[in-house]
Amino acid sequence: MNMKQALYFKTIARYGTITAAAKQLYISQPAVSKAISNLEESIGIALFVRNSRGVALTEEGTILYDYIERALDNIVKGEESLKKYNELGIGHIRIGVSTSLCKH
Repeated sequence: MNMKQALYFKTIARYGTITAAAKQLYISQPAVSKAISNLEESIGIALFVRNSRGVALTEEGTILYDYIERALDNIVKGEESLKKYNELGIGHIRIGVSTSLCKH
C-alpha cells in the first residue's frame, strides 16, 4: 500500500461514494476506483461492499480504516511539529562543563 492508496481509501470511507471522494481529491473517479481495486487485489481482501448508492466498509475495511486514520493523522502531526520547530527555532542546546564546575 502506498500513501496515495491510503488517502484514497480514507476519503472513500469518509464520503461513502467513489465519486464524492474523487471530487474531494480533485482527481477522476476512474483513477480512484482503479487505485482501490489495485489495493484490494494486492492485499487479497475486499475492503468495500459496493451497491447502487455507494460503498460501505467491510469488517476488514473497518479494521484497516482505523489504522490508516491514525497513520495519516500522525503524519499531519509530524508535519505540524516540524513547522513549529522551524518557525520557533526550537532545538537542543548542549553545554559542556567540567565536573568540578558542576559541583559549585
